[in-house]
Amino acid sequence: LDVFFAGGDDDQTDALRRIYARGTDDAPARASRRIEPGLLAARTIDLSLERDEDGRTIPVSLRAEGAVLARDSEQTLWTNGLDVTFASPAESAAPNPSPRQLRSVGIDRVIADDGVQVQLADGARVWARSLDGSGIGGRLRLKDDDGGLMIVRGNVIADHLRQLDFDDSTRTAVANGPGRFRYMEDPIVFPAEGPLPRPAFDDLVPTMEATWGDRMSFDDVSNEGSGAIELEGDVIVRNRPDDFEENDLDADRLRLDLARRSNPPILDDQGNPPSEDQLTAFSGSRDVRMLTAIGSARLESRTWSDADHRGEPDLFRITGPSVTYDTRSREGMVRGAGQLLVNSVPDVGADTGSAPTKSGPALGSDGTTRFSWGGSMQMSRQVADRYLVTMTEGVEVLHAGLGPKDTLSLTAGELEVLLDRPSGPGEDVVLSSVASNGDDALDLGGSAEILGVIARGTVFIRTPEQDVECEIFDYEAGNQIARLTAREGRLVTVLTKGSAAPVRAEAVTWDMKTGRIQISGAVGGATR
Repeated sequence: LDVFFAGGDDDQTDALRRIYARGTDDAPARASRRIEPGLLAARTIDLSLERDEDGRTIPVSLRAEGAVLARDSEQTLWTNGLDVTFASPAESAAPNPSPRQLRSVGIDRVIADDGVQVQLADGARVWARSLDGSGIGGRLRLKDDDGGLMIVRGNVIADHLRQLDFDDSTRTAVANGPGRFRYMEDPIVFPAEGPLPRPAFDDLVPTMEATWGDRMSFDDVSNEGSGAIELEGDVIVRNRPDDFEENDLDADRLRLDLARRSNPPILDDQGNPPSEDQLTAFSGSRDVRMLTAIGSARLESRTWSDADHRGEPDLFRITGPSVTYDTRSREGMVRGAGQLLVNSVPDVGADTGSAPTKSGPALGSDGTTRFSWGGSMQMSRQVADRYLVTMTEGVEVLHAGLGPKDTLSLTAGELEVLLDRPSGPGEDVVLSSVASNGDDALDLGGSAEILGVIARGTVFIRTPEQDVECEIFDYEAGNQIARLTAREGRLVTVLTKGSAAPVRAEAVTWDMKTGRIQISGAVGGATR
């Protein structure tokens, strides 16, 4: 330990000017604060001091080099080189300071310039090349110009970052530039002590992965402290909840509303009580509960009947200017004009390879059905896996079945579609583990089967055999029978190909599989 005093001035000859401490890798030099918790350890610590106007000796700056460890109650920092600039007691004091705060010297600026790793109190880890922080302003900037900046918190990994700015006063973080976000079903556990090499996580398969081109922002205040993440610029999301399903989401901007996990696990995967490190990782874990995609948003789900992805998948796609999706209830909304596409393929038999089909021009048969609207779309859960989709303003439906004549078009003012959206490919498929506390795997979609359709308001339907106009079109996909009615004072009109005159009736029952039409209250024409 070298201690330097001032010289040449009688008033300052006994004033400390510098303390230089040297240690080794096994026994580093150490410094701690008396007023509040804090520790600094390094091979060398060089502290510069001066006397203030009251004659007290206060620190001015500090340089630490070689295996630096800096710790306070909120975080631990490891680096190879650290520069600290201290603020005067007056600059450090909060509004209405206490006498103790008036005597306290705070940190004005911290710069770590050679390999940075930070561990927060909640177990989160950060790897970066450099750090520049303001202690008084509560701001921190982490940088890695090569895109090596990484954050791991609970079950979330953010990497491929170049810069990240924290603001302690607003509890926000912003990363300008491109990056990647990965969501894991189980939390990532790190040992509580010591720096670690930057992990690659090549052996981990994320439940969800998102990339963006312009900006990521995170706040720790939204959703009652669970936080929210916003991604901007060519956002691409990929979700793989199990071996049978793949989901994609693309948008200009995406907001992920998060929720804390409750009820920490009692046992780990081996049936043992979880360690303190595991509980810390669990406490920092979050679940994605709500997605809001804005700007040319597309949410697409593909589901196969077997894990080998043989044949074409069932397809369920939603597009629109603004799509909101609740991952827990699997409910969604599209604000503005958009489309919903349902593609149903025949199931391949497990033993014979046969492909039973639901053929015909009717909605719900095998083939592709596209719904479009000009107002909005709301998908609400009714019971179990049943969902009601309501579309408004200028609704159009186009259906193309497996055969060349299996076509149908429909226009209406408003449309309701009843869907069956199974939550999983089979009861024996395990989607979660003990470590994740049994929560369902994140699922952004799933297959869909049309069970029924109700169209209202000047409904026009066209098939290869009939043109139909009515006020209400009520269709059941199970028996492929539609019931058509007209508003008071009007009639249902059915024009069959080859007929000289249309059939007009108060009500019509239409078997869309066979083409048979049964009418009641006929006015003119002939029945078929």
